[in-house]
Amino acid sequence: MRNFVKKGICIFTPALLLSACGGGGSFNLDMVESAKPQPNQPKPELKPEPKYQDEATKKRKTEDLNAMQEPELGFAMQIKRRNNHPRNKEEHVPLLAEDTIKLNGETELDNFKQREEVQKKNGEEIHSFDFSDGKSRATGYTDFKYVRLGYFLKNAVSEIDFSKNIYKNGPFGYVFYKGINPSQSLPATGTVKYKGTWAYMTDAKNGQRFDTIGTGSGYAANRYSALSYNEEGVLYNQNEAKKGQTDFGLTSEFTVDFANKTMKGQLYRNNRINDNTANIPQTKRYDLSATLHGNRFRGKAIATDKSASGHPFTADSDSMEGGFYGDSGEELAGKFLSNDKKVFAVFGAKQKDGTTNTNVQAILDSYKIDKNGSNFIQSKLVNFGNIKKLIVDGIEIPLDDNHVEKNGFKATVCCNNLEYIKFGTFGKTEENSMFLSGERTPLSDIPVEDKEALYRGSWFGHIVNGTSWTTDTNMANNQAEFKVNFGKKTLTGELKAKDRMQPVFTINATIEGNGFSGMAKTADQGFTLDPKNQLNSQNTKIHAPVNGGFYGNNASELGGSFHGNSLTGESGAVSAVFGAKRQQLVK
Repeated sequence: MRNFVKKGICIFTPALLLSACGGGGSFNLDMVESAKPQPNQPKPELKPEPKYQDEATKKRKTEDLNAMQEPELGFAMQIKRRNNHPRNKEEHVPLLAEDTIKLNGETELDNFKQREEVQKKNGEEIHSFDFSDGKSRATGYTDFKYVRLGYFLKNAVSEIDFSKNIYKNGPFGYVFYKGINPSQSLPATGTVKYKGTWAYMTDAKNGQRFDTIGTGSGYAANRYSALSYNEEGVLYNQNEAKKGQTDFGLTSEFTVDFANKTMKGQLYRNNRINDNTANIPQTKRYDLSATLHGNRFRGKAIATDKSASGHPFTADSDSMEGGFYGDSGEELAGKFLSNDKKVFAVFGAKQKDGTTNTNVQAILDSYKIDKNGSNFIQSKLVNFGNIKKLIVDGIEIPLDDNHVEKNGFKATVCCNNLEYIKFGTFGKTEENSMFLSGERTPLSDIPVEDKEALYRGSWFGHIVNGTSWTTDTNMANNQAEFKVNFGKKTLTGELKAKDRMQPVFTINATIEGNGFSGMAKTADQGFTLDPKNQLNSQNTKIHAPVNGGFYGNNASELGGSFHGNSLTGESGAVSAVFGAKRQQLVK
């Protein structure tokens, strides 16, 4: 069996500028008369076939983000330890944006190489991965499935090398957050409450001390970072709680307005109250505000007590960034660095334990279909709302060009005329996988008119049945055409190929929300894989479920896929991805 390899997609020559990549031109056949006119009879007036072109589309904005605003599955920062050797003493080790470490590529929630580095040091690992008694936790909001945050460290780790003038001591480890399964759907309307925890670390500066958070011997914040882990006077244990105290340690609270795409939050310290302390159950450290951008959010953290000298939480942050995790935004996490470079904080929160989101809408699609022998397997890809980047195993593949070779991957990408969807093939040595990545149209922007809209585009396909067949390398020969009626919620389509009189597949689907689902099938008589082979022509019949969505402003683009393996009552296996753009009449 041969693997399928895509080496071309859109050939841009003057003759093909209108037809390549499925837009900006006509795929109509030449006009054919149904009967020859009789002599002495007037010739019937032939109306010219209507011509179409791509509908004008609002260009997608590209945002310039600084290092602290770039999205990722998670981030970590190593605990700072100041060199205290008398011949090479460091006076100050600040926290810098370039010190943040991206946590990517590892899909197991509790696994990442920085933790493995800590585990190699002597001593017992101290971490914040669970929410047992003695740890930070918000009662009723502890069953995290997609997010981890806080710290992992070992205490009193020495790094001493007098030949190199190095003398460092103190905790060795990281403050971090990490998420898996970035959300591709979110609640459609209303406000949703999240609660969780947060953690922080400070810079290390000679002589620095923060009495109100308890820096003990004077080494914390001085020789090494002060940490949320060893802050004093914090309520951690259930048996020390006063009436009404249900949250412990350092906790976070958020209210997300998904309709207006805004988020408000607060970061608290829960105080241990006794006869020698004031009766103040909580101290608020920061107010957070952000706007939503797809499945991410960006905004600010505002320090609530800027005048104090006994703690480090006196400066705002303009670099707060994070995202939603879980199938439909069940959890969130993020980070920020204070503007004075004194505090690096991470936070995470979730909806109340046992909550199920029912009123959700898809905000983006990102998935791949891998070829495994003669079978095809679909799985989600990590995506942070940028459809021009494909992220596979933590490696970014830019999709700006039709043909890409970067970071050990090859990709063929369709199409230049599509702003809100990218699809194609990719792989390391051979492009054996298909992908689709698109930014869904909001539900409120889906048309409702009871009239037919025409979409034209292209497709990639591969059929296996003893032998195999693959769409042409010239994308102009892989025509896709769809007729959509949003009022009747119907979609019909045809996927055509070079030198074929009939469509390879016809599609019938029902529109639901900002997506559609239905069936793709070959003609009743099947599809001949090699029509030139008269002696042993392999014929296959396929009937596969198809799913897709609408993308961009006012559903200006559409796309989808289907795949099937040894389908019941059918023969062969198939994998296909397609995309198209709405057309308008040329006047």
